[in-house]
Amino acid sequence: MPTPPIEVDDTLKERSSHGSFELPVETYTDNCEIFHSLYNHWHDEMELIYIESGSGLVRLNKEIIRVKAGDLIIVNRGVLHGIKTD
Repeated sequence: MPTPPIEVDDTLKERSSHGSFELPVETYTDNCEIFHSLYNHWHDEMELIYIESGSGLVRLNKEIIRVKAGDLIIVNRGVLHGIKTD
């Protein structure tokens, strides 16, 4: 399922929650070859980002990390993050 548009507040906190109270987990598939980026945002849930193909840059707070196909990024709760493809 494609990721819904991200709405954020003034602190870049994502306004929507994911999953349920008992299991705060959702699965999304993004095609960064089409969208080229995921806006910087943060939320109360952890996030796992798997790079299936291609490469790019991931922001985790103030750190920028180069990623490529096969990489798995674990984003802890409260961490500002975003992604941009090459």
